[in-house]
Amino acid sequence: MQAAVALPYRLYFLYFEPFFALSGAYLPIFRSEFYLSITVPHSILYPTPNSPSPSTQPLTGLLLTQISILYAFFSFNEAVVLRCTDDLRVWRALLSGCLLSDFGHLYANLIVADPTIFWNPWSWGVDEWGNLGILWAGAILRVAFLWGVGVDTNNLKQKYERKK
Repeated sequence: MQAAVALPYRLYFLYFEPFFALSGAYLPIFRSEFYLSITVPHSILYPTPNSPSPSTQPLTGLLLTQISILYAFFSFNEAVVLRCTDDLRVWRALLSGCLLSDFGHLYANLIVADPTIFWNPWSWGVDEWGNLGILWAGAILRVAFLWGVGVDTNNLKQKYERKK
């Protein structure tokens, strides 16, 4: 697999993104107020000046815990499952599922957040770059990988032919 998958993909999918996903698993449970502040527009979190913090609501706690577990699963799949195989089909299947998740996250950010911010990276602050920037980067890398950009399928085929 080393020769079949370009270094930028291996670095991102095996190291960087699992780390980001682990922080995505940690924050919703242990720093819920901060997590909500960087992922949900302030106008939605606090629709009125005296709105209670959503992180104190039982339903929010349940949903944040479920999100946390999904991020842990996401991290495990990339950090562990992708390291366990040289099979490019497994990489493509797993990263296709991740791309589906990316599209869901992007859609949720588009319909909940202000679309003018969503489509304008020049207006993004640190929070938007930490949320949307990483999300867009992962989605773009997954699309490129699935299209075969930087994937040496000839080298991989030769490797499997030698094993037979």
